Amino acid sequence: MSKEIRQMIDKVKNFKQFVNENEGKQNNLTDVILSVRDEFNCSYEEINQGKCVDFVDEVMDRFSGNFETLTTSQFVIDDDKKKEYLISKYNDQMLKYGDIEWSKNMLDEYGYPNKELMDSEPPKHIWIYYNGKHYDAEEPNGVDNPWDLPIFEEYNWF
Repeated sequence: MSKEIRQMIDKVKNFKQFVNENEGKQNNLTDVILSVRDEFNCSYEEINQGKCVDFVDEVMDRFSGNFETLTTSQFVIDDDKKKEYLISKYNDQMLKYGDIEWSKNMLDEYGYPNKELMDSEPPKHIWIYYNGKHYDAEEPNGVDNPWDLPIFEEYNWF
């Protein structure tokens, strides 16, 4: 058997394995989010305020594509070891607003919140970042700036 034919057979086997591994997964993220959130026995707000980790895990299990997960703790620096690590490893700069320190690298890459949020510690949250948009249970169509997710708009800053 020629080398070219062997390579073609290997490609077909790899493709079959890929299809089998992803059988039952969907390739439209919004559809997956809508399906998963409707299976939770609570409001979308409740998902985001305590069940967001479980929600993101379930979406990850069903979605055929790859996405990043982001958390507020990647943006807000809450201990000195983390701060030192980010400065030394990533040459990150800290932006201080009130008593809150933010990672400039994360804000530059993903977006800046409004002044009220910059001066307050945001709620703990995990969300999905995919193809330049940020998604969670309340925002299945995604937003360009993570701080436009409803959980950050609904949070009581005062």
